[in-house]
Amino acid sequence: MLQKNTGFSLIELMITMVIVGIMATMAVPAMNSFFSTNKLYGLTEKIQTDMEWGRTQAILTSKNITMSINSGETWCYGFDDSPATACDCTNAPANCTVGTIQKTNSINNYSNTTVATDLPDASMTFTSRGFLDTFNNNTITLSDGGATNTTINITPLGKGNACSNSLVQYTTC
Repeated sequence: MLQKNTGFSLIELMITMVIVGIMATMAVPAMNSFFSTNKLYGLTEKIQTDMEWGRTQAILTSKNITMSINSGETWCYGFDDSPATACDCTNAPANCTVGTIQKTNSINNYSNTTVATDLPDASMTFTSRGFLDTFNNNTITLSDGGATNTTINITPLGKGNACSNSLVQYTTC
């Protein structure tokens, strides 16, 4: 008696591979968008967390803490507590210290993102009571270089509230 072969033919395997290849090709753009969106979400959360950290440090140390932002495609930001040496995260990041803690962040950690702000002198100072030294409502706008962006609205109390017309994690601006 002859045994019947069970298994897949070469043609069946090749058709399966073609289908898997087509599906992978369709998934790549969606994955790129997913990673870009998550990077922007992470940056927004990081800036808000760092703002809260600066505000908390101002209260704990009873010192004014300044957050300086260099906008654009090669953005960075940092914090300092010394009126004598301003934080320049681009040229002198060692000056961005609060006590002994160097506190900076830059595009090196979040590639293909941009940061813009309407803060006067591109900085804000948290007073020892935790408020901002100016009573304006300002914004920090973040973008992934495409259509996705978020805005952090900064209240005079030094709180950041994020909104976005692109990311579902935030309320609509």
